[in-house]
Amino acid sequence: MKKNKVLLTKTGDTYNCRYVLDQTDIIDEKVDKGVSGKFPQIIPCRLEEKDNQREFIYEIGNKVQLTEFLKKEINKKQMLTLLYNLLSGLEAFGMNMISLSYVAKDIQYVFVAPESLNVYFIVAGVDKEITDLNEVRNFVKDVICNAHYFEMDRDNYVARLITFTNKLGTFSVGDMKEFVNQLLIDMGIHIEEEKKKTEKKEEKTANDKVSRIGVMQNNAKMVQPGASARGSVPPMPNRQVPPMPNGQPMPGRPMPMQMGPDGKPMNGQPMPGRPMPMQMGPDGKPMNGQPMPGRPMPMQMGPDGKPMNGRPMPGRPMPMQMGPDGKPMNGRPMPGRPMPMQMGPDGKPIVPPIPNRPASSMPEKKPEAAPVPPMPEKKPEAAPVPPVEEKKPQVPVPYLLRIATNEKIYINKPEFSIGRSATKADYTVTDNSDVSRIHCIIERKNGVSYIRDNASTNGTFVNGQNIAGQKNVFLTNNAKVSLGDEGFIYFVR
Repeated sequence: MKKNKVLLTKTGDTYNCRYVLDQTDIIDEKVDKGVSGKFPQIIPCRLEEKDNQREFIYEIGNKVQLTEFLKKEINKKQMLTLLYNLLSGLEAFGMNMISLSYVAKDIQYVFVAPESLNVYFIVAGVDKEITDLNEVRNFVKDVICNAHYFEMDRDNYVARLITFTNKLGTFSVGDMKEFVNQLLIDMGIHIEEEKKKTEKKEEKTANDKVSRIGVMQNNAKMVQPGASARGSVPPMPNRQVPPMPNGQPMPGRPMPMQMGPDGKPMNGQPMPGRPMPMQMGPDGKPMNGQPMPGRPMPMQMGPDGKPMNGRPMPGRPMPMQMGPDGKPMNGRPMPGRPMPMQMGPDGKPIVPPIPNRPASSMPEKKPEAAPVPPMPEKKPEAAPVPPVEEKKPQVPVPYLLRIATNEKIYINKPEFSIGRSATKADYTVTDNSDVSRIHCIIERKNGVSYIRDNASTNGTFVNGQNIAGQKNVFLTNNAKVSLGDEGFIYFVR
């Protein structure tokens, strides 16, 4: 593919992307268009043809452009995870015989899912060429150098990443991926295991959704024709409760209250003009005046609606007390019950006189005074502890080691100049005429350092290579810097 044929526009938060095909372009039909799901890192696309013009239309969705994502502050874990996913995608293309020449290797045509940090590529199966691994190397290096890093990450991992990309020889995507994975493992992150757990969780969620849909479909089939969508409940059959014999109450239910003609409770009185109902036992036989097992003896009420208190009903003989064996008690008390109280003619209980008892001659006991508790000892108050000032982590400062004097020159400004001028240079070389007034400038950006020559007379060299005319050259750890014949060594920390 050719990157100049990719047309990317943005409307609000939505990206619109298409790849314009020439009339002579032959599409490689073997290349997956991201629809099958076999390669989730490919952005899905469809081929449209209108007015003899063919175009690939890409469905980007809610993904974010990589250049926009790198502008936000990114910490070590996020950066290493992003690089791992990017290198995994490139490796998957090579392992499945998809030429990397079909992939747009440019950070403005790569997209990221902000939450999962998964990386997605624009792929067009046209214009197949031999893959240039130096182009892949520069693409990975662009991702590293254009990121805005978290300043409090006290680590030189960014310099280690760039040093790995600058290794001599053929660049290997697989080796770079293993290097990034080892950095993640050193942090205690096993990214492949986390991905498997996430996939299992998503698969379980999908299966649960399918199960719920199946249950809903089965319920819909069970609804009979003519019934409502919610289903109708068939009427309950009429159940007739058979009456209990001999007027006994239903088991587990209270005895219904009998009401008189005036609408008031009878309180145990017989209905006027009706005989007294016979009490029945659990065996269905008459009680013969015995109380129901587990129930108190019913209170007898007089014609005035007041309790009789053991008095006989006017005009009725005194009821005979019956024992548990059904025989008359003849004045004997009921087993397990107290002796009934004898009542006088006036309806009041007869209380026998209490014999006089001699008064007690016990001496009066004076109350003892409550003991006074001892006063608690007052402990001396401890002196207040002064607050400990919180120490903020220091960001490591890179420096140059001047070989001639063994002096450390800390690069403590965003732009640090070195030269012979005592007023304009941040570090002055006073004893070497080969050094120009402002010989070079070192720029710190996103936690790494770059050097550029400032049109010096004798040139600036990095690891023996003259960088005159170059904009910014990245400085790696232990890099040798020469200003004319004045030598320095760059250290990250």
